[in-house]
Amino acid sequence: MAYAKGPIRGIPDKWENRREMFCEIDRLQGGWTVELRARGDGDTVDAVFYDPAGAKVGAYAAARRQALQASKSLVGAV
Repeated sequence: MAYAKGPIRGIPDKWENRREMFCEIDRLQGGWTVELRARGDGDTVDAVFYDPAGAKVGAYAAARRQALQASKSLVGAV
């Protein structure tokens, strides 16, 4: 395990570039968590995202879409 399931902002400095990119999800909808998993030889790291309720969403693109949709719903409700 490269980074056990935890807050996006808690991603270690080793993956600072990912943390900066992933923080967009938290800006759209707070409370997301991520898990970084080493694949195979350990040089490749996959990110798995979990929504604020704790449900596994999967890859960055799916998580971003869901967070974006949630942020649009909040704006429409105001």
